[in-house]
Amino acid sequence: MNSKPLLITLLLASSFIAGAAHAAAQSDTSKVKTTVEFCEAGETQSSKFIASADTFVLSCDCDCTAQENRIWIIPNRSRQTYQLDASKAVSTLELKGIAAIPDTFGPVPLCEKPQEGGNGITILTKMPSTGGASPYCYAAEPFIEKSIAPCESAQCKKVLASLGRL
Repeated sequence: MNSKPLLITLLLASSFIAGAAHAAAQSDTSKVKTTVEFCEAGETQSSKFIASADTFVLSCDCDCTAQENRIWIIPNRSRQTYQLDASKAVSTLELKGIAAIPDTFGPVPLCEKPQEGGNGITILTKMPSTGGASPYCYAAEPFIEKSIAPCESAQCKKVLASLGRL
């Protein structure tokens, strides 16, 4: 019996698994399942926990070109809810070393290289590009908790309360 093909298959599989584990180790974002639906018809609800920022992010993503989505950001530290309209809220750490953001029709470049450092949240807003091969780009701005007022609406309180059930 020739065990060489089996050995090669096992080596290839183990290197693939190791590569996947390495990619997962670089990510500090994990999906979170919520039991309450906050989005309107035609929107997709997604929720995640960004470990480096110790923050929950819940969003209602539209299936549209502009990607103007409702996003709630809830830092564990303050337990305040912040609501904003933007394309995406992502981990600042995960933006290191990437030139484009995955999008519906393919990768979309960043308008400018984001600021280095920080273990926070970066807000991405899709906008028309002023040049280059892509018609759009993502502007990246750090989320600064002190620069936005907490949301006190009934819906924001409901979002916060739903996280207590996780």
